[in-house]
Amino acid sequence: AAGATGTAGATGAGGSGASGTIASNLGSTPINVSRTADAASLVLVSSNLVPDPTSTINYVEWFGEIENAGASPACLVKVTLDFQSGAGTSVLMLEGYADSDPYMIGTLDLPSACIPPGRSAGVWSNDLPSAPVKTSSITQVNASISLLASSGAVPHPDAPSVTGAAIAPDTTFGAGNFDVDGTLTAVDTIYNIAYTAYFRGSNGLLVSRGEDVHLDTLLAGSAWPFSAHGESTITGTPAGFLGSDDFLSGAKTSSSNQVTLPEPLLRVRDEIAAFRALRQDQRARANVRALGARPLAAPARTP
Repeated sequence: AAGATGTAGATGAGGSGASGTIASNLGSTPINVSRTADAASLVLVSSNLVPDPTSTINYVEWFGEIENAGASPACLVKVTLDFQSGAGTSVLMLEGYADSDPYMIGTLDLPSACIPPGRSAGVWSNDLPSAPVKTSSITQVNASISLLASSGAVPHPDAPSVTGAAIAPDTTFGAGNFDVDGTLTAVDTIYNIAYTAYFRGSNGLLVSRGEDVHLDTLLAGSAWPFSAHGESTITGTPAGFLGSDDFLSGAKTSSSNQVTLPEPLLRVRDEIAAFRALRQDQRARANVRALGARPLAAPARTP
């Protein structure tokens, strides 16, 4: 099961969108939302574009929140964004997937991130554009939401349990730094585990994201104490968080995923691969931000 979910909703300034008011740090800048037909129940709750004012490499990141207002799980939800200037010129283009609960689609044991009905999930993206992004130059945002159409998605039987997840000040990094600490317990043997937390600011927007990873095998019944450190400093105390976990089934040396799949499940597998590849690129850019240099190659988690 996914980790604890913090205070719901967002109360930042609103931009107008296809689903009504969208909380945003861009004030009244219009946010135009389009959806594929099968993503009609997905609502963009908030948008928070954050250029790093101290970055010498023009680092910028975006945090969004997506709510599933439908009756079925929404799997591998993808958001594509085009931030435009007054002339309709693209200032920045981003894309990201929602981090949410691990589900199983058909017989494919690779977990798919799915937003359960009535729940929301965080979406993160980042970039290193050639020129600094000035939010004052953005006069319109076009957002597109899609998902992987699938039926029969169920909570993954190997999903670990998460207990005690809570926000705590990070005393190592000082004021404005927070963690989500908790314990993840394996119900079956798993590996390459990640716990991801999105922190909600006092304005209701998602303002930071952090993760902790356990790459080795975690045997059934074993516990892993995690600490997901927020990668961005936060003003005040976080109002809540959204948490989720990811993993691979079996032991680290297992080849259980190497099986022949029917065509529909090949599509699911390929979309999961795209999700993981994009996340790897985003981690690389975040690492570059910390190092203050552009990347030569992306650091890899186990595929």
